[in-house]
Amino acid sequence: MWCAQQCNLNILCRIFVYDEITFICKLYQSDLLSGNITFVLGSTSQVGRIRYQPQLYLNYNQTCDQCQVNRYLICQNAKCQCPPPTTYWNGQMCQNQLSYGKTCNSSSWCRQDWNLTCIFGSCQPNTAICKLGATAITFDDFSLPNLNGVVPSTYQNLSWTNANLLNATGLPGSGYPYVCVSGEYVCWFNNPMTIETLVVNRTFTINSFVTAAGWSNSLILTITGYFSSTQIYTTSMPLNTYTQRIVELNWSGITKVVFNPSGSGYYDTGIDNLCITF
Repeated sequence: MWCAQQCNLNILCRIFVYDEITFICKLYQSDLLSGNITFVLGSTSQVGRIRYQPQLYLNYNQTCDQCQVNRYLICQNAKCQCPPPTTYWNGQMCQNQLSYGKTCNSSSWCRQDWNLTCIFGSCQPNTAICKLGATAITFDDFSLPNLNGVVPSTYQNLSWTNANLLNATGLPGSGYPYVCVSGEYVCWFNNPMTIETLVVNRTFTINSFVTAAGWSNSLILTITGYFSSTQIYTTSMPLNTYTQRIVELNWSGITKVVFNPSGSGYYDTGIDNLCITF
């Protein structure tokens, strides 16, 4: 039908409603997972949808010649990507970004045009980055002329070693967009990264942060907290590229924390929205 054709021509359309009396065709970006279809006696409207399934996205992240005639993907940065700005890649297919309160693995899953971000597994307003009383280190107070940079040795009242900066939007095929919770910048490292207080024996609490592997799956991140030279805490966790991990530590009374990546492949690891309490 004509209304279905109009929806198919619009890359963001997933639902269409056609009124047989008024001949009005309405197109909607939402899908059946984000709304309900209610039967109304005497209604002259018909509802249809565009079919979405993983087989239609086999060319995701391939070169653009593979998706030139594909309504489900667009060419961006020479690769086949999900249509911006309100869709995301869930590992199998492009989905509509999620509304407030929906379960998420990454901020790219949430409606960022509504100022929502993925906080502790839920799409929440961007103002709720850290728990009450904690300082949010977002790395968004930098402006880099290039894709990469270096975190200064003194930053946010802490000492940093082996810490780098990256504009996550410049590497859409990596895991860094899944790390990025706010703004465009994330911190990354591929050697042990150390954060410690500037004043001897002054302590802080590391509350939480967001992380993912930059390029290699099955990466292991080991985090160790110290008071002076004495180890107080340690934990290890696996990281993957397309899965954001929100880590809650709440380690208090430490003067230093070390992030040490290991495993097979590249050790590149990203973190964002590091929550610290002094």
